[in-house]
Amino acid sequence: EYALSRGLEPLEHVLLPRTKGFAATVEGLREHVSAVYDLTIGYEEGVPTLWQYIKGSVQRTHVHVRRFPVEELPALEEDIRQWLLDRWTEKDQLLGRFYEQGTFPEEALPQEMAIEI
Repeated sequence: EYALSRGLEPLEHVLLPRTKGFAATVEGLREHVSAVYDLTIGYEEGVPTLWQYIKGSVQRTHVHVRRFPVEELPALEEDIRQWLLDRWTEKDQLLGRFYEQGTFPEEALPQEMAIEI
């Protein structure tokens, strides 16, 4: 409903990003960081609860990572806001595929690691 009221495409798997805050952050940090990292997390058995994390019973988690060099990001505020909305649309599609097929796209380099809490 919020997306439609703003003339945006509704997303199924993610909430809309805070574009104004992101644009301000990029503007302030552009000279101090080399890249923006986009992490999309997919859970095989649904999003775990805080209690599952505390008990250490979180199932397999998949993380899709993309790196965007900061010099390739748009310079104008409106353009960076649109850039972020475009990434969120891609993220929503990634998660849709993940929940249908149980994996992120093949271009990703699979790497398994155990994380103990």
